[in-house]
Amino acid sequence: MIDAWKEAFGMVQNDKGIWQWDDWMDRWKQMNKAYDELVKQWNRFVAEYNALVLKRNVGRPLGADEAQIAQVRKLDRAGKSLRAIAAEIGLGLPTVRTILARDNGSDRMTKKRWQKLHPASSNAAATS
Repeated sequence: MIDAWKEAFGMVQNDKGIWQWDDWMDRWKQMNKAYDELVKQWNRFVAEYNALVLKRNVGRPLGADEAQIAQVRKLDRAGKSLRAIAAEIGLGLPTVRTILARDNGSDRMTKKRWQKLHPASSNAAATS
């Protein structure tokens, strides 16, 4: 039975006659260590990834539907003022501002989220 275990677990006898694991165990430990380091790197990066790539909606829901948002963007590209856009579509001026600010990432909630995720870069920007 012990001989079957030695074969099953890939054990080899060293020069001193002691049974030990084959080289595959050392390779497995190295691969596992490399994998753990890769996971740590990803976990450090995931907050930045979510902030920049996913652009999650933070805060309360916007008071406009997709059609209104598209119309605000269209009227803004046409050169209308924010107040004229708000009056024409029937939205509040702060909602129109938020729609346009979200497009370039300068709205209040995106800035707050960025400061929460990157306090060091936010402090450096505030002091300079």
